[in-house]
Amino acid sequence: GLVPMQNGGVPAHRVPLDRVHKIFNEAKKRGVNSVAIMLTNDPEEMLQLAEEIQPDILHIAGDGYAATPAFAKRLKEVAPDTD
Repeated sequence: GLVPMQNGGVPAHRVPLDRVHKIFNEAKKRGVNSVAIMLTNDPEEMLQLAEEIQPDILHIAGDGYAATPAFAKRLKEVAPDTD
């Protein structure tokens, strides 16, 4: 799993999206699940990132947001293979 670049600053542990694509593509070739760790509390930003990078798992780690059924439904629309 990795933390893709998100709004709200650029801490050293956040990975630029071009690198996320390279890492996730290589993981998929090797049959390894990809996990995107979301530190943002903005559900729209999470959905946008999920749509762009198509992780196998979206881990919400922000401290101010809990996924709702409506969020889960939209996630399945934009990234159908993401859990």
